Amino acid sequence: MVGALRHVFQPPRGWGLADVETNEPMTAATVMQVGSISKQVTAATVVELARQGRLSLDDPLGRHLPQLPQQWQPIPLRALLTMTSGIPEFAHSRAETSFRGNRGGSS
Repeated sequence: MVGALRHVFQPPRGWGLADVETNEPMTAATVMQVGSISKQVTAATVVELARQGRLSLDDPLGRHLPQLPQQWQPIPLRALLTMTSGIPEFAHSRAETSFRGNRGGSS
């Protein structure tokens, strides 16, 4: 991925290449795999929401994500941040498989 997306101004635009091998341009609709950085960004966001009093790190997951399987609903948010929830890794999800299938490679 060599390029950038900008959604500050309308309409959203992309610059550069999404794929240098195929010369595919970056667009506002380009799907990118963000990798491990999303863990830190998500954790910082959850901690900031807790600091603001908008949620508690001891809240059960089901309070914020009622669509989760029943056995995961009582797990506290804190367990996700410390990677002690027991929830299986998301690495082989349909979304990732689809992404790799569309992009022709692995991360």
